[in-house]
Amino acid sequence: MECQHASALMSQRLDGQLIDAELAVLERHMETCACCQAEWEALQALDALFAEPRMIPAPAHFKSVVMERITRRDRARRAIGGGIVLALGVAAITGILLAPLLAYSLNVRGILPVLITGGPETASQLLNYLTSLSRTALVLLEQFAAPLRLIAVVCIAAALLLNCLLFGALRRFQRRTISPWG
Repeated sequence: MECQHASALMSQRLDGQLIDAELAVLERHMETCACCQAEWEALQALDALFAEPRMIPAPAHFKSVVMERITRRDRARRAIGGGIVLALGVAAITGILLAPLLAYSLNVRGILPVLITGGPETASQLLNYLTSLSRTALVLLEQFAAPLRLIAVVCIAAALLLNCLLFGALRRFQRRTISPWG
């Protein structure tokens, strides 16, 4: 018998899968082969090691720490979901409130009959009016927003930096006060 085949039979022997004839052949081979004897002893030691794993008890307050973290995570998820619903609700209400103002400013009741009776020429004039209105809005935006761009960028960067510092401080504080290992 070759040592490679004996090695496969050793694993089967540990699992209790060998028949008597194979077991006898393996034992005869191991009586004459020192390498296989050493491998068999190592396999038995490893099997004994895995047969009875030691259980290490968790610290006394570990369960409460884990449950608190789960609760905090669930609260954060609910808060984010609530924030999204709130933002969508505000956007919907704003749209509902601004729709009549937009309709009034465009005088929708007066435009529709004029468009129908006026034909393509009226539609072309309305398109020109909307184009000039959008150009005027862009010019006003450039006049008022361009000087404030730098200030806006600095404010956003400062807000992000302060936010990062705050979260870092909160995490350090949290690690000091709530550690699962005491």
